[in-house]
Amino acid sequence: GADRFSTVILVDSETSAGNALTKFRWRYVDSITWITDSSSLIVSGSERRGEMSQLFIVLMDGAVRRLTEDVNNYALASGNASTRSLVSIQTTRSGSLWSRSLTQPSNGASEFTSGSGTLGPLAVVGDDLVFRASGIGGSDLWSVPRGGGEKRPLTQDAWVDPRGLCSTPESIVFPSDKAG
Repeated sequence: GADRFSTVILVDSETSAGNALTKFRWRYVDSITWITDSSSLIVSGSERRGEMSQLFIVLMDGAVRRLTEDVNNYALASGNASTRSLVSIQTTRSGSLWSRSLTQPSNGASEFTSGSGTLGPLAVVGDDLVFRASGIGGSDLWSVPRGGGEKRPLTQDAWVDPRGLCSTPESIVFPSDKAG
């Protein structure tokens, strides 16, 4: 549900009392690790549904600062206080939209758009190809002319769910997870 979240709990090993270290809420926490001097934590997690895991630093006073904000996925981070460095596994995701003639396959394929994050369902609306692209901060609908050209956003912060997209020649219908 929309009210589910993850946070960081600090448990005192002597009293077994647990308290939230921060009021910050993640949609999902992938991993947590201490900086070597125990001054802070590195959290790999996502704030919203559909967002890739990013890196955050959590200070002992509860302050949270985002370290990354891109379309890549970060996991299993480790920090070293003495060298002031961080290592993490980064997974990149990128998609491209291509077209090829069914009647003249020897003409080759044409690329419409590249580097668009993770692409999802595709629909034809008028003379445009409409697709879902997820990346920084969520997922939205984009369009690109079937004959080629610049892609342009159709929605902003729509949280387009990847499970469906349908269209008529004049309109688009899609599920959304705005509460995400």
